[in-house]
Amino acid sequence: LTNCDREPIHLLGAIQPIGCLFALTADWLVARVSANVGEFFDTSPEGLIGQPLSSLFDGESIHALRNRLALVRGPDAVERVFGCRLIEGGPKFDIALHLSSGQVIVEVEPTTERNYGDATGTVRGMVSRLDQAADLPALFNEGARQVRALTGFDRVMVYRFDR
Repeated sequence: LTNCDREPIHLLGAIQPIGCLFALTADWLVARVSANVGEFFDTSPEGLIGQPLSSLFDGESIHALRNRLALVRGPDAVERVFGCRLIEGGPKFDIALHLSSGQVIVEVEPTTERNYGDATGTVRGMVSRLDQAADLPALFNEGARQVRALTGFDRVMVYRFDR
């Protein structure tokens, strides 16, 4: 593990480059959008502000997102949609939906189309490896190793927060 005390968890206003973010009003008008939206869709941030999300995404995908958002319960709840085609004939995206300060937050990233096989078996194997950890440092190292293997990311960090 690296020394995480010097590395910030996030930078205010920064979006992971693997996806983009939309902040919507209660009636699904685009209030804010990440600056990199043009890397994923044929539009600019300025062209979307104040527009209904349906001006970019097709009706079927909007319906699917609204239905999934209806399942969100609690202040920290997140719902996900995998392999959703947001524009007819366009690429598929994995989506995370949650509520924040009265806005609907829609985070999208291109689907990786990876086949992870049996999710239950994968999780069971991961938990079994974690159960074998002798102490907390070993648990953290093994947890980071498992998440790295599952996601394919080069680096996974485990943070320790103050009480």
